[in-house]
Amino acid sequence: MNPQMKSRMLSGVVVAMVIGLAAASTFAHDKGADMMAKIDTNHDGNISAAEHAAYAQSMFDKMDANHDGMVSKLEMDAGMKAMHDDRMHDEAAEHGSMDHDHDADDTMPPKK
Repeated sequence: MNPQMKSRMLSGVVVAMVIGLAAASTFAHDKGADMMAKIDTNHDGNISAAEHAAYAQSMFDKMDANHDGMVSKLEMDAGMKAMHDDRMHDEAAEHGSMDHDHDADDTMPPKK
């Protein structure tokens, strides 16, 4: 197998992992409808192979910070952190801050 083919296969695996992790995280937070709406661009209630491929490409493009057609471990780590931070920001905006005692720590204050 030539190096370009290996690179493309690895890129495909990376994209699949990122999408799988993002989807699992999203569904775990009861946001399945939001994920469906993002991917189902023609709003027919189904995700076609073309819609999935377009979403996968957009996720890959977001992760490929230097636009060299490959995602390095550093880009993957940064992309995963950015997705996590975005999700946490969205949830905080939706549910309010989890820092109930305003001490910059999301743990609950001790019961009195």
